[in-house]
Amino acid sequence: MNILILDYGSGNYHSIVNFLNFFDEINVEISSKPNVIKKSDLLIFPGVGTFDEAMYSIKKKKIEKILIKEIKNGKTVIGICLGMQILFELSEESRNNSRGLSLIKGKTKRLKITNVGWKKLIINNKKYK
Repeated sequence: MNILILDYGSGNYHSIVNFLNFFDEINVEISSKPNVIKKSDLLIFPGVGTFDEAMYSIKKKKIEKILIKEIKNGKTVIGICLGMQILFELSEESRNNSRGLSLIKGKTKRLKITNVGWKKLIINNKKYK
């Protein structure tokens, strides 16, 4: 499996690579090159950074259209924190009213309390108990 960690100038790239290296049969690459985006089986949008800077970098690298096309054509995507926000239309974290990729309708909201580190997950849905 070819996994691409999208390089948009900031992110937790090496933490993700270290995690993925535990698995066999996986080829991991960090890139923003269109040909690498196209050949990947899984596209990871990493976290860490600011919404405005990430979107500026995506537009500067001229990869916005290829990302949208590949994802709309069924490319599997994982968005981590900031990476997930980028998939939406807007983010409350944007200071410049930057637009995201608009692959998910809506706007992400700023957290009142930051959530850094591991937290206990409590599931109240009977289906998952």
